Amino acid sequence: MLETPESIRPCMEFIHSYIQMVKGVYRDVGEDAERSELIMVLRIFRSDLRRRLKNLPVTLDWLSSLNHAGRVAANFLESLCELEAEALGTWQLGDEAQNDQQGLAGILVILIRDLHKQIIQAQKLYPGRAEEFEAERLGYYALKRAVEEADRVD
Repeated sequence: MLETPESIRPCMEFIHSYIQMVKGVYRDVGEDAERSELIMVLRIFRSDLRRRLKNLPVTLDWLSSLNHAGRVAANFLESLCELEAEALGTWQLGDEAQNDQQGLAGILVILIRDLHKQIIQAQKLYPGRAEEFEAERLGYYALKRAVEEADRVD
């Protein structure tokens, strides 16, 4: 997890550059929901890194943003793996990316892992809400399964 200013600053710079690259590469395409979601996730991650640098507390509202970003990133990674299976090939985290799809998958895996650790740490700050957090998590995954099942039926 990114914890020190020495590890956070370069990551913030990279994420900022990556956002600009995504915007630049696809600027002629027009508004695209998936690209907008990816940029939103990257911005939340970058904002979280800024908050860590400033040692700001994690509020319940910010925890909700982290949860949302982590879930969107995980869904994006799932879709990437399904739609770009050939481009991803046998690549795995730790391997050097040979194409844009592998590079994006690597960024998403690192981002998801880091956000997950942040979420777990933040939830520990609110021990009286553990059941609420668990109920919300279970509700989200029940809804996700229902949507996936409906997609299979269609």
